[in-house]
Amino acid sequence: MRPSPLPSQIAGSAGCNSYNAAVSSEGGQSLTVGPTMSTMMACSDPIMAQETAYLTALQSAVQWSYFIGQLAITYQNEDGSIGVLDYAPASESMAANGEDDSAAGANEFTYLCANDVTIMATFDNDNRTATVTLPDGTQTLPQVEAASGAKYSDGTTTFWTQGDDAFVQVNDETVIDDCTVQAE
Repeated sequence: MRPSPLPSQIAGSAGCNSYNAAVSSEGGQSLTVGPTMSTMMACSDPIMAQETAYLTALQSAVQWSYFIGQLAITYQNEDGSIGVLDYAPASESMAANGEDDSAAGANEFTYLCANDVTIMATFDNDNRTATVTLPDGTQTLPQVEAASGAKYSDGTTTFWTQGDDAFVQVNDETVIDDCTVQAE
C-alpha cells in the first residue's frame, strides 16, 4: 500500500540550491506546482543551467504517476511537448552516491577558513536553518533574506554562504573569513 501520494509542499535540491514549493491537485493524478522558493547560492554555469531547467520543468508539471514503482512527474514545455521527471526514493539515490540519508532534508558541509579554522555546517532544508559548529560552539541559525547567497542569522551571529565560499560575522563584524567548502 502506498502512502498518500500528494503532500501540500515539496522540497529538495535543484542541483545547487535547495527549494520548496506548494503543490495542489484538482483530483485524480493532476498536479500543479506553485512558484518555487530557493536559496540563492551561485554554482558553476552548467549546474545553474541544469537547475534552471529542472525548476522550469517542475513548475510546468501537469500530472504525477508511478513508473516502475517510482514517482514520475509529467510536465509540458512551452512548445507543447511533454517531458517526464523521474524520481528515485531518497534512500536509494543517496545510497547510490555513498551518502548517509539519516538526516533527510539536511546537507552537511565542511568549510576550511583562513588561519586553519574549520567550520561544520548542516543545512536543514525542511526547517530553513543552518547548524554551524564554530570554534567557540555550535549554533542553529534561521535563514534570513539575503541579496545574494544564503544567509543564516540570529541577529548577532551570521553565517553567509555564496557558492562554495562562506564567512561568519558577529555583530556585523567579520570574525571568520576566506572559508571554502571542502570536497567530500
